[in-house]
Amino acid sequence: MTSPTPELAQLVGQFVDEAREYLQSLDRGLVQLESAPADAELLQELFRVVHSLKGMAGTMGYQAMVDLAHAMESVFDRLRSGAGEETASPELFDLLFEAAGALEAMVERVSQGEVPEGDGLGQPGGLVEALRAAAAAGASSEGQSGRAVPGGGREGSAGSPNGKARPPLWFLDAQEMTALRQAVASGARAYAVEVAIDPTSAFKGPRAYAVLKALETVGQIVGTWPSREALEQERFEDRFVVALVSDQPPQAVQTAALNVVEVRSADVTPVDVEDRAPSSGEAAPKAVPSRRDTSGRGVADATVRVETSRLDALVDLVGELVITSNQIQDRHQRRLMPDDGQIAKLGRVTSELQSAVMRLRMVPLRQVFTRFPRAVRDLARRSGKQVRLVIQGEETELDRHIVNEIGEPLLHLIRNAVDHGIEPPEERERVGKPRTGLVKLSARHEGSHVVIELEDDGRGIDVERIRRKAVERGRLSAEEAEHATAERLLQLIFEPGFSTAERVTEVSGRGVGMDAAKAAVEALGGRLAVHTRAGRGTLCIVRLPLTLAIIQALLVETDGQIFALPAEAIQSIERVDPSGIETVHGRRVLRYRDGIIPLVSLKVRLGFAVDEARTDSLAVVIATGRRQAAIAVDRVVGLQDLVIRTLSSYLKVPGVAGAAILGSGRIALILDPSWLA
Repeated sequence: MTSPTPELAQLVGQFVDEAREYLQSLDRGLVQLESAPADAELLQELFRVVHSLKGMAGTMGYQAMVDLAHAMESVFDRLRSGAGEETASPELFDLLFEAAGALEAMVERVSQGEVPEGDGLGQPGGLVEALRAAAAAGASSEGQSGRAVPGGGREGSAGSPNGKARPPLWFLDAQEMTALRQAVASGARAYAVEVAIDPTSAFKGPRAYAVLKALETVGQIVGTWPSREALEQERFEDRFVVALVSDQPPQAVQTAALNVVEVRSADVTPVDVEDRAPSSGEAAPKAVPSRRDTSGRGVADATVRVETSRLDALVDLVGELVITSNQIQDRHQRRLMPDDGQIAKLGRVTSELQSAVMRLRMVPLRQVFTRFPRAVRDLARRSGKQVRLVIQGEETELDRHIVNEIGEPLLHLIRNAVDHGIEPPEERERVGKPRTGLVKLSARHEGSHVVIELEDDGRGIDVERIRRKAVERGRLSAEEAEHATAERLLQLIFEPGFSTAERVTEVSGRGVGMDAAKAAVEALGGRLAVHTRAGRGTLCIVRLPLTLAIIQALLVETDGQIFALPAEAIQSIERVDPSGIETVHGRRVLRYRDGIIPLVSLKVRLGFAVDEARTDSLAVVIATGRRQAAIAVDRVVGLQDLVIRTLSSYLKVPGVAGAAILGSGRIALILDPSWLA
């Protein structure tokens, strides 16, 4: 197909921004529609969204996107005609979500300056034809033309893996596809093995497990559909698909599977690793990596929509700044000092201008939260669980850069909640819980921070199990584990490679995720805490600064050097009386209110010489998480708003979060409170 004309090329940026908004609405609407397929108003809204997207794509000349959107229109039109309840099977929604993912991939290609071709399957028209078949005959549900199969269509129909309506390994996520490609690059072959168990078998789960073990003798399993856990627990009909890499020919792979008792057939298909659709479980940014500019920021960071009222306020403030600047320059030319009123006005306008500019960087968390209903739906479907996601506070605003980066850590936490936290429906029913588990995601402002909470009503974290695992894996000695508090033990789940899962699933269990989430949150200047109650659920609390550009900090001096402490960590400033200092287990502590807290000399912590002759000093009491400490300093300079300057990647200094240039021209290092405490 042809590229858009030069006249339209300048509209690409606007097209990408608007298309992403439509796709967010499409994703959110599909999740809602799956629960209420006969909702006429919602169907009309989704039809309008896809129709608008089709029109925009047609204007730009993106015919592949037009064809795919038109095919989705046809499905929504059929559902609007009154066939909602009988036609809207889970397999049909798998197909719709897959089409939405393909549209997302196309839009990302446009953002990279490419022209989308095909429909995201690696073979032009595959999804389009599957959608047309669904619209024409109510496909993807069990009916006259055949029985439903794991691929989402019918046995022997265009909707099945063998029929090529979707490629054989459509269910693999980005991480699994990377592993597959690496194996193929090393000389192995990639296969899709579709196995049929005898429908009359009374042991489908054990038979599926035996097939997997047999296939592992001739190769390496990369993934399965349904999940391995679902197969072993018999949460499938009689067919499943295995993604396998092997150096054996197809006949050897087939023989290994057929040697298992009650296996009716095993179809082995060699696979081109590029021939697959985006998995419905993949997040949009994973489908097609975003192009990066020279600053290291993605295309998504290049533009931001701003309310005109905020721009108007900014223009007014700039006008006041110009007037005040002219007045001061006029007095300077007349060899006069600026009067106090002009200086005060300059300070006020500068402060308000700073606040107005910072508000321009703020965007609602809705941009991140909209991707989670789809993710929860797919995770629950793959694990055979019933999960309801409730979102509150999605209008809460946060710095644009933080919003762009916080999505992956939150997705890790959500995956853990669904996979580890929420129990299967039968287990929940046995303990008196509703069959459908609840995951609640909320956000709110707290002072200069935003607090995001993720709470589930699942089984909670077994602290005693962590205690045992910590000893088994050498993380703690038996004595340390015996005396460790629940809070100390919960911190272990954030250590790399630590997992309490009995088995590795497609979602989690490898000991990665929680440590990655914690590291990502802390890289944004935030904190991650976890609280749990056995049998009742788990609460994850993410605390993030409103912005990474400017912070309010307390300036302190020690040994002639100025340092900055983030204001949100400051509890009080105390005069240290020598009589209030005690020694506990060889460490100095300070009596503070109704208890004692560690007393840390900033000179000692920074490695400066200690003035032994000094008997008293000031102490800044800080709190980070549940820890407190009194930081002894020589002098408190005062509170200031500081523009944060990040240090070079070659200057990573423990305990230093950044630097700031003071009004005097001196440089102050910004210290990390958690390092001090």
